[in-house]
Order: sequence, then structure tokens, then C-alpha cells
Amino acid sequence: MTEPPPEHAQPHQSAIAGKLIALGLPLVIVVVTVALGVVFSQRDRRHREGRLDGAALYARYCTSCHGPDAQGAGAVASLRPLRLEAEAFKAQVSQGKGAMPGFQGQLFDSDYERLYRYLQALDSPGK
Repeated sequence: MTEPPPEHAQPHQSAIAGKLIALGLPLVIVVVTVALGVVFSQRDRRHREGRLDGAALYARYCTSCHGPDAQGAGAVASLRPLRLEAEAFKAQVSQGKGAMPGFQGQLFDSDYERLYRYLQALDSPGK
């Protein structure tokens, strides 16, 4: 038996390469999707488990409007000293008020508590 001429080898190899790409591309997409899902679920789990302390929550959700020292500016209310009771604070942060957006669905109950304690601590002696 004789081997096929070399010019016939190229189309066959191209067909194999095409099949490998057709099979490999979906596999790569699945692997990347799973990896991204793991990364985001770990971040969300850390948030749910309370690994974001009050300062981190404030930096993430509040600093852009209320400033790094919670003093506010112009029409934005100062949060120092914090004049709301815990339940009123939670209601206002979750539902929003005036130009302030609400964060309902973005924060857990424990997040409101940590934010509240953080803001109270800003004006406690020794701060």
C-alpha cells in the first residue's frame, strides 16, 4: 500500500484542526464561565458572611456622596454626628430619601448594623 500524496495530507489535517477547534472552543467557554462563577460567588459569600466591616461597607456604598469622613458636602447630608436610631437608619438607607438612592437588595441586615456601628464610632471618644 502506498501513502497518499503529501498534497492530500493538508486538507485532512485542516479538517481535524477544525474539529478540535469546534470541540475545544465550547470547552474553553465552559471553563471560563465556571471560573468566573467561582470568583463572584466567593466574593458574594465573603460579603454575606460579614467579612466586609463597617469601614469597607462605607467606602463601597457611601463615600462617593458623603465623602471619606462622612461630613457630606452641599446638599448631601453629613452623617456626623449620626442622629438616627438604628431602625430609622436602616429604613432610610434601604429605601433612600430625597436624592439618596435606596440600597434594599444590595445590603444584608448585618451590613446595616456594621455601617451604623461604624458611623457611631466616628464620633466616639478617641476617634
